[in-house]
Amino acid sequence: MAGKLERITRGYTTAEGRTVQLNLWAEPESIGQCGYALDALRGVIVVGNKWDLVRDGAWTREDFERRLRWKLKFAPWLSIRFISSLERTGIAPLLEEAVRIGEERKRR
Repeated sequence: MAGKLERITRGYTTAEGRTVQLNLWAEPESIGQCGYALDALRGVIVVGNKWDLVRDGAWTREDFERRLRWKLKFAPWLSIRFISSLERTGIAPLLEEAVRIGEERKRR
């Protein structure tokens, strides 16, 4: 049985000028953040930092991303990126994704 979910509803005008209704179901403790995201219509990037601390043989990025997507199934549009500041990996793709999302947002 699923947990208790609440619904957020917002009107939105697409880049093509169509008016649509957005409905998002989320757990009560997440409803505020989800409402903010819908109101702002901002892109969201979930960043797994300190990826260098994951031991070999533990979790793979694919395992972790699959688990995150399952937990965040209410927002399948989320971008997920992994970085290690220490090893300086994943930072360029993260910044590229932020720019892409920003450009997409400007088109709306």
